[in-house]
Amino acid sequence: MFSLTFGFVCNYSIKAQQEAQFSNFVANAIFYNPAVVGGKDCFELKSGYRNQWIGIEGAPRTTFLSFSSSIINPKQLFSSSHVGLGGYFQDESFGSFKKTTFNLSYSYSFLVKPKVAFAFGVHAGIQQLGLDAGNLYLFQRNDPIIEGSRKILLLPDGGIGCFFENNDWYIGYSLKNMLMNNWQNLILSEDSYLNIHHFIIAGKRYYGKKLNFVPNFLVKHVVGSVPAADINFNFEYKNLLNFGVSYRNFDTFSALFHLNILDHLNLYYAYDITTSRVQKMGSNTHEFILSYKNCPNRIKGPSTCPLFY
Repeated sequence: MFSLTFGFVCNYSIKAQQEAQFSNFVANAIFYNPAVVGGKDCFELKSGYRNQWIGIEGAPRTTFLSFSSSIINPKQLFSSSHVGLGGYFQDESFGSFKKTTFNLSYSYSFLVKPKVAFAFGVHAGIQQLGLDAGNLYLFQRNDPIIEGSRKILLLPDGGIGCFFENNDWYIGYSLKNMLMNNWQNLILSEDSYLNIHHFIIAGKRYYGKKLNFVPNFLVKHVVGSVPAADINFNFEYKNLLNFGVSYRNFDTFSALFHLNILDHLNLYYAYDITTSRVQKMGSNTHEFILSYKNCPNRIKGPSTCPLFY
């Protein structure tokens, strides 16, 4: 995220990860792929906060609020096709830059074979981009970036995704920032724009006598940059408690925790231990997600797709 800020300020063209990242990506899958909207056959409301690299001035801070609902609630998970609707609001700041996003999502799911469903989803909305040059240390007082100080841009946003799911596994692919919004009017550079992001998310459940083992992975890629991969290893206990560890290549080890309270409230927590050079500049990262869900027709127990536990 700091490379992104530095690239914008210096008017260089960069191709790097420009989206917020979440260690508990399974809990916030709607951020990555609109096709998962409504997949739980529930109404679900989630809120989260990520405080990254504590102790570093201008480090990324992310807050989000989302909802997801299935319009048609079949009596059984794989009994028929259904439509999902959702929304996602996110506010993130990094250095002097701020981005606020609001999207509405639509998904359509149907069976492709017994107990295997396929979903296609789209999201569309707006992005608000802002810059406060008053917080920057500039070498030149007449730097053109000052012209964009305290300006606000409203730009369209869109993405697509697809998703396969079964009782025991899932896999999805999605694209974000498909409109490749340009920051030119903000910092007077044609090279500063948002790149298309590719995401692949997948996971599988292995059943045990008392604990189920659920590995998940998320691959994030922007053309011209090194792919980033998150791999987590979760353990489920009686659909009440989930815990595990996660690794992000070249950057982070994480401890993950998920508590299911009365099948309606869910608390997710992740603590990241930074392993890259950033660790010398500051501390680690805290991530909290709280959700409320109501699933009157959902089949309870571990038969649910691993993404929707």
